[in-house]
Amino acid sequence: MCQLQRYLQRLYGRITGRGGDRRMPSSTCTRPHRIGWAVKQAKAGRSVTRTGWKVKGQKVSYIAKVGSAEAYLKLTTRAGLMWPFSAGQRDLLEEDWALAD
Repeated sequence: MCQLQRYLQRLYGRITGRGGDRRMPSSTCTRPHRIGWAVKQAKAGRSVTRTGWKVKGQKVSYIAKVGSAEAYLKLTTRAGLMWPFSAGQRDLLEEDWALAD
């Protein structure tokens, strides 16, 4: 769907002469997902976030097992503070997970 949206926007821009080469921001093409999708994305090296979190700018990343240390999810705040992420029941049940910018 996102590719179609970008194509239509460029086409409309070319027809009307209003910046046909500009692309839509990627955030407008994201759709919310469940926790399973978020964990898969984190394990693939991407940071994820919840759109429903009151504090914006937080993201969750996957930290792989190193030596004897176990793998874990890390929460990073907008201020740069980091600690292990412990998902609450609401985080597990909500369907508003998205890729972090």
